[in-house]
Amino acid sequence: MINTAHASFSVRKQSGLLMIHRSNLYYKHNEPPDESLLANEIHDIWYEDPSGGYRKITAQLKRRGYKINHKRVLRIMRETNIKALYPKPRMSMADKEHKKYPYLLLNLVIEHPNHVWATDITYLRVGNGWMYLVAIIDVYSRYVIDWSISNTLEADFCIEMLKRALHRAKPEILNTDQGCQFTSLLWIDCVEVNGIKVSMDGVGRNAFGAL
Repeated sequence: MINTAHASFSVRKQSGLLMIHRSNLYYKHNEPPDESLLANEIHDIWYEDPSGGYRKITAQLKRRGYKINHKRVLRIMRETNIKALYPKPRMSMADKEHKKYPYLLLNLVIEHPNHVWATDITYLRVGNGWMYLVAIIDVYSRYVIDWSISNTLEADFCIEMLKRALHRAKPEILNTDQGCQFTSLLWIDCVEVNGIKVSMDGVGRNAFGAL
């Protein structure tokens, strides 16, 4: 049912389609969970509710079947720079420079290559640190158009990947989440100047990527 070795369709997206957690695919109760899997699982939980701190995320991981304590969760969150968002002075005001766009893929029939592209970032444990893999795929064909790896989450490595991809072809729609890399002015400008429609997954408990 799930192809964990698929080169262009991530387990995260496949799991989303089937509405199951990746932990049900990978985790064995007698084995310690993989750090990369944990980091991505923590990111998914945080993305559903960015106000959740390490204790809340630990509780959610346990409900998903992980045997883990809050110290390990806190360490991974610190290492991957995942932080709970909570109200601060003027914190509720959105950054005017970071415009959010509607989700355009609901009930959309994707009919041909370059109709819709999608991109996402994955955490990878490397030695004692972390690397970040971003890839862009053609949703119709599942072909990996381009990818890049960085040791930081700055937007530059995502934009460089996008520019390389656009030398090969251009989609009608480009779908992302609302991560800061994909709401940055440089990313949006690069998309829109090429006549591409911007689509963004929602943020919060109702968010659900259809890819």
